[in-house]
Amino acid sequence: MMLTRLALSVLLCVTLGARAEPQFSARVADQGTPEVFLDGTRILTAKFHFWAADWAYAWSEFEIGQRADGVLPITGAAKNLGLTFEGTIDDRDPTAVRVDFVCTAQRDLAGLIGGGLEFNLDHDAAAPSRAGRPELLPASTGWSWPTALGPISVSFSRPLQECYYERGDDRRIRCMFIGSSLRAGTHRFSYTLHLPEATRIDAPIAERYAPLDRRTWRPDTMVWNAWPVDLSWLNDKPAGTHGPLRTDRDRLVFEDGTEARFWGTNLQAYALFSGSDEQIERQAHRIAALGFNLVRIHHHDSRWVDPNVFGAAGNRTGLLNPEMLDRLDKWIAELKKRGVYVWLDLHVGREFLRAESGPAADELARQGGQAKGFCYVNPRLERLMNQFALDYLAHRNRYTGLTYAEDPAVAFVLLTNENDLTTHFGNLMLPDKNNPLHHAMFKSKISESARAMGLSPSEAMRTWEPGPSKLAMADLEHAFYDRALDRFESMMLAKPVATSNLWGGMGLHGLASLTRGDVIDAHSYGVEEALLTDPRQAADWIDWIACAQVEHKPLTVSEWNVPYPIRDRFTAPLWLAGVASFQGWDALMHYGYLQDPVGAPKSVQPWSTWVDPSLMAIMPAASVMFRERHITPGAVTTVFTPSREDVYFRNSTPDHMAILRAEPERARFTVRLPDIPELDWDSSRPSRSAQATADPDQHAVPSDAHTITSDNGQISRDWRAGVLVIDAPRSQAVTGWIGGQTHELTDCVIESSTAAASIALTALDARPLPESNRILVTSVAQSGALSDRPPMLAEPVRAAIRLRTSMSSPVVTPLSPRGFSAEPLPTHTDAGWLMFELTGVEPGHWAIIEPGVP
Repeated sequence: MMLTRLALSVLLCVTLGARAEPQFSARVADQGTPEVFLDGTRILTAKFHFWAADWAYAWSEFEIGQRADGVLPITGAAKNLGLTFEGTIDDRDPTAVRVDFVCTAQRDLAGLIGGGLEFNLDHDAAAPSRAGRPELLPASTGWSWPTALGPISVSFSRPLQECYYERGDDRRIRCMFIGSSLRAGTHRFSYTLHLPEATRIDAPIAERYAPLDRRTWRPDTMVWNAWPVDLSWLNDKPAGTHGPLRTDRDRLVFEDGTEARFWGTNLQAYALFSGSDEQIERQAHRIAALGFNLVRIHHHDSRWVDPNVFGAAGNRTGLLNPEMLDRLDKWIAELKKRGVYVWLDLHVGREFLRAESGPAADELARQGGQAKGFCYVNPRLERLMNQFALDYLAHRNRYTGLTYAEDPAVAFVLLTNENDLTTHFGNLMLPDKNNPLHHAMFKSKISESARAMGLSPSEAMRTWEPGPSKLAMADLEHAFYDRALDRFESMMLAKPVATSNLWGGMGLHGLASLTRGDVIDAHSYGVEEALLTDPRQAADWIDWIACAQVEHKPLTVSEWNVPYPIRDRFTAPLWLAGVASFQGWDALMHYGYLQDPVGAPKSVQPWSTWVDPSLMAIMPAASVMFRERHITPGAVTTVFTPSREDVYFRNSTPDHMAILRAEPERARFTVRLPDIPELDWDSSRPSRSAQATADPDQHAVPSDAHTITSDNGQISRDWRAGVLVIDAPRSQAVTGWIGGQTHELTDCVIESSTAAASIALTALDARPLPESNRILVTSVAQSGALSDRPPMLAEPVRAAIRLRTSMSSPVVTPLSPRGFSAEPLPTHTDAGWLMFELTGVEPGHWAIIEPGVP
């Protein structure tokens, strides 16, 4: 017996040891770049980046096509540089992925910073493989990353223009195959990702999805000037009925004490200044009907918008244009009538004209006339921004008779959008950025601030590093916000103000100055298949929102999206609405409803989602769930209390702190910033009832888990399967890779034969689903277009649904995109259960379950 037990122990040790051996896998992302995983956790990603002169970013887009002859085609473009790319990706070799492509330059280019691939290595996630420090290969031909199972490396077929660690950070390696100049014509590049022998090569995520099929996929399931359901009854009309909005610790409340919660969207750019009165009226109705009660007016001033609030390009004076204001007035008035509140941005992308800019005109011109970063140190720009803000808020709406400042329907104000020193724009004023006047102003202010805090001025100028620079730059930001808000207080502006945003990979150091505002605002954009993210090892897009929840401050999100053409974007609205309701977040604004001119769509755009079925079709269900508080708030609050060193002297992002990514889906979560001696304006008011922890690496997700569940049991995400389940009394849903499984929820059972989809059942009458007499059924999957032109085609969803109900003679009636009723679906009832099927031939994404005539 002892020998048997000993043999069994040895066998178990060998077996467990084999299982514990790290497993590498790799695949090609939809953007044509490689991804490497360790035991399912992403450890390497890549992205294309290109810059024109003076680090002006040149946006690029890449995508893979359908496999042919064993290889994947890749196409891309950096349009404002006149660059196009075509090539192939060969992932058939289990130890290598080879990429060959041709870059075509339409014209000679000179004075560039350059461009190529940036590889991002996650050392923490790779730790189980005993990964070492990556090394750059000789002659600028790539890099190699040693691991216990063998190296991961990238080698280019010919020397690169540059190959380096970005700012000395060995987690970010830039491989620049385009240098400072490029002649017109074609240029060939190729590289190979070499992998350890035990690596598993997986098919791209895109190949798991059904390909777009014009024969069976349905066109125009979201119609631009109609709506399938009308949720405008959720809105109190007109907006402002309850008086001005204000804050109460971490809540938003109206003057009469009514608690506020907003499910919103963005209306931006060309849409603001186009459209007839009738079109604006109809779109305001559509916005309310789809469940929105807040609209952010955005990109009203951006230089690329023609016309914008200053008028047409080439004829701008820096003064507000009356004709453009009339269109804004009309939008605000029509939204107000329908109970939709407005968020006003004061500064987004304004081009400051040479006549306005003074001695620094040349430096602004190199940034497209933009003042981001510069405004914190340049008093002339600050005065111009302040004058615009006062003029804008004092403008009297010709349709309401109220100034924007007076109107309680104008609920929020944002001082300046995506504009910070601590992470993004402080670097513009370093000596090597060719902005000597702003460098001198910046250095003077930073040095003054650093000396007052007892810090080294020279260390405070190292803007790219954690440390004294983050403290000094936060101090400059706060002083700027303080002056602006003092002016607002003098004009008795009775609205919550957000100063700027937590956005673009900012760490906790970016939060401190934002606390000067009434609310903390965040932006976050998701990537494909985020439901597969293991929260112990990597952050998802919702974690970047959660880390902005400062204790005793309302949290708003004025931009979120999982943008087209990401295939699983249909998962985003339900996921965010569920977590946000669980967390008690206050206002969420999708980016965006419409950016193009009002009228029949002429193109398919990621920022005009008004006709995107994968996003807009699921919005009504998400809106009701969030606004009607279908999800019970978290029972326990975890307060993260990072130290001074954690916030300012290390990388303080969800990528680097496990608590920021593992707690928000499990418990109600908030951040208590430290009150440090260097900053005389920061403070904290500890909550007595919350559970506090100072450990940034603490989390409560077991090492053998593959599911994370909220403490109320109503939201559960299985990251191994890529499935999210919402199981609350009035909303029950599944989303993600739900096909081929039986999902048994409290009051319904969902079996989908469509591989990836969202299916939701939502009570519309404030009763639990079994007692409800009006239930919205929503089914949405992937959608796309055959080109960049409409129509959008939606994949049909096929599923069998069983619902527990006490409804008398329930009838399931499909709704068309225009809200018309179709023939009821065949149903069967048995012992209090209603059974029906979605066959994929229904006219839209929605059905209503109501009592029928006995």
